[in-house]
Amino acid sequence: MIFRYTRMLVSVLILPIGLCFCACNGGGNGGDDDTAYGGPQCTVGKTEIFAKRFCGLSESSVFALSSGILNKFDGSTWSQVEVEGEEAAMKGIWCSSESNVFIVGFTGGGQVETMIRHYDGQTWSDMAHPDGYERMLSVWGASPNDVFAIAEGPDGNAVLHYDGQAWTEMHTGIDSFEKIWGTSGSDVYAFSKDAGDGNLERMYHYNGEIWSEFTLPVSSLGAIDDVWGTDPDNLYFVGTTSGSPGYPVIIHKNGANWTPTVFEYWYDELTDEAPNCGFGAVWGYGDDSIFAFGCKDYYFDGEQWWDITNYLHEKEFSGGGGGAWGTSLQNTFTAGVFVNILSCQ
Repeated sequence: MIFRYTRMLVSVLILPIGLCFCACNGGGNGGDDDTAYGGPQCTVGKTEIFAKRFCGLSESSVFALSSGILNKFDGSTWSQVEVEGEEAAMKGIWCSSESNVFIVGFTGGGQVETMIRHYDGQTWSDMAHPDGYERMLSVWGASPNDVFAIAEGPDGNAVLHYDGQAWTEMHTGIDSFEKIWGTSGSDVYAFSKDAGDGNLERMYHYNGEIWSEFTLPVSSLGAIDDVWGTDPDNLYFVGTTSGSPGYPVIIHKNGANWTPTVFEYWYDELTDEAPNCGFGAVWGYGDDSIFAFGCKDYYFDGEQWWDITNYLHEKEFSGGGGGAWGTSLQNTFTAGVFVNILSCQ
């Protein structure tokens, strides 16, 4: 698919929440923009490693998870990791060290059963957890003794919590979670593309004691696919706007202020229509160095967003379901189908 972009004026709606329609500079995409590109210069190390989820510890210790395969990067090469136990579909991974790795998913034997598998540095073991669910979808932890996971069941989804001793079900009040992430054990977000009532921008938040409804105050938002931030008052949510077509959108929470930026100035030359897609992953190293990946890829340098799509144009990364992780601007891992290592300066 070939994309072309055109320059548009930036319009800002002056309200308590300003909606910015971004006319950001293109990153080596050609097209109609005759403005000299001033964004980062990037190179991409492409691999044949298939993955959708990462757990990174350092530049020489990165786990990449696909549905049934776990690979590990040692700083120069990838190698497959044998995950002992019954063959399983692995959907999520979180780690705090090489001797503390959690993988969630489900086994596919005669009867599908949920699976939470843990590595202690020597052996893999299946952890006991509440039953009645069909599969595990994602996992995230604040510490080895404070881990959260999403379980999917016939009557709805649930959040399970590990306190270092046992997994228990948390009472949340909503049953359609697909993904979980947080900045600490008292700042956890569980969200999905469908919150159960058609209100796609609704999520739930855990403050360390209770779960409560958390609604992004942005009426144009359609779906949230990922979130990253440095603390509870500095978060970046990425996804797709509501309506048809949907556009990539980034919502920045800065204290009590919310700033949505919609990227809606490009279209598909083959159909002469705007593609209906958005961002699927976000990662950063601070407010002056943030990546958003999806059907278009952008880098934020603290002042503006730069289109770096062409650096990754050969990758097979669709707007939803991929992942991103890194240690620096020169060492960023992205994945949708194949893992790419992006280095920019």
